[in-house]
Amino acid sequence: MTQEQVVNIATEISYLMLKNGAEIYRVEQCVRFIANAYGYYDADCFAILTSIVVSVVDGDKVCTRTKRVTDRGTDFNKVVALNDLSRNICRECMDYETIMKRINEIRRTRPYPFWVSTVMYIMISFFFGLYFGGTFITACICGVAGVVVYPVQWFARKIQTNIFIANMITSGVITILLSTFYVTFYPKQLDIMLISLIMNLVPGVALTHCMRDLISNELISGLARLAEVFISGAGTAAGVFIVLSVFGLQI
Repeated sequence: MTQEQVVNIATEISYLMLKNGAEIYRVEQCVRFIANAYGYYDADCFAILTSIVVSVVDGDKVCTRTKRVTDRGTDFNKVVALNDLSRNICRECMDYETIMKRINEIRRTRPYPFWVSTVMYIMISFFFGLYFGGTFITACICGVAGVVVYPVQWFARKIQTNIFIANMITSGVITILLSTFYVTFYPKQLDIMLISLIMNLVPGVALTHCMRDLISNELISGLARLAEVFISGAGTAAGVFIVLSVFGLQI
């Protein structure tokens, strides 16, 4: 396989990994392993949350490719599939066309259906309502309010807002709905209802990756993820604060 083809394969796989929530160390290792499998032992990768650079050296010839990561999400099914593909490449040294075909298949893999994600948010909200000490009625209200969480986040992604605005909108809608229930129907345990719904917005994956990157001495990526966690939390808090202020409620 040519040097340019190896760079293209390594870049596409690592880009999709990073785009779907893989750790930085996994992305960079993937590039090196793929290059080594085809006899290019002088290969390197520099990845941060928003960009990836792949470089492969063959004698006096250097081939480098940069790719920008404009939007990121979390789809561990794709990460697992890409990880398996990279291992198969290292074992079998597959040809370029076969690899690109498999990459395109993984890229086109659809996430869970809209209704499945919505139901999962409903269940998460319901059980957090029980977990935090709420009554059964409180948990049911949390489940009902959980219906809006995924649709609002989906809409925020569609209009391409940043994470601060997306979380502020989502937490604001959640707080409006729960405050309405509290004022008109069930004036109890507003704090538990809010906490149970807000737990859906906690950036647990980003925080875990942040600690993993910092432990691995990936300081730039670790600090970038830490900033993402703070921005996400600030957006969530802002949405709740604004709506509670409008309703004149305290928790």
